[in-house]
Amino acid sequence: MTAERAVDTAAYAGFQGSVMGFYGDFSAIERAAFHFGVTLLVGLVVLGLVQEHGRQTVDTSQRSPVISTIVGVPAALALSSLLYFGYLLADSSLGVFFAVPLVVLGLAFLPTWTALGFVALGGYVSRRFGSEKLSVWLLVGSLTSAVGALAAPYGFVIVALAAVVGVGAGVRSIIGSDGVGHGEERVVPPANKI
Repeated sequence: MTAERAVDTAAYAGFQGSVMGFYGDFSAIERAAFHFGVTLLVGLVVLGLVQEHGRQTVDTSQRSPVISTIVGVPAALALSSLLYFGYLLADSSLGVFFAVPLVVLGLAFLPTWTALGFVALGGYVSRRFGSEKLSVWLLVGSLTSAVGALAAPYGFVIVALAAVVGVGAGVRSIIGSDGVGHGEERVVPPANKI
């Protein structure tokens, strides 16, 4: 049983090393092209299939980036922790049962909202040049992701900023960024009624 577990652990470590080795074997230009392509593809899929949520997430991050960042820091840490905890649980046979939902949850939301965060960063840059088109924002956001991959030690800051803003805006758009009530509802009763 111990030998079988050691073989499973060695195979798992070999798989992990092959995945990291695949990305690590890229040159800087290939890594930038990979980031550009993945960000563009995920952004196109999310903005094409989940149009209302994607557009609302980008609009929320554009309207209030500070609140999205404040919400995004703990939310991005929680999603990253779920993904990492699921990755650690996948080592045992019983843990796979619990690891699959954690990994699926982390992989469903973290890359998606990070790509939308890059679209929002692309929107900040594009608005300086007078462009309000979402397609231009997506293209500039993908280029920003590629630049983040080229500037290896400092690119992590760009990716982290996109992830935090995107996750914060995504959480806010799911929960509802307009507050407790709808815009037409009155929170305070009129002066002549109690």
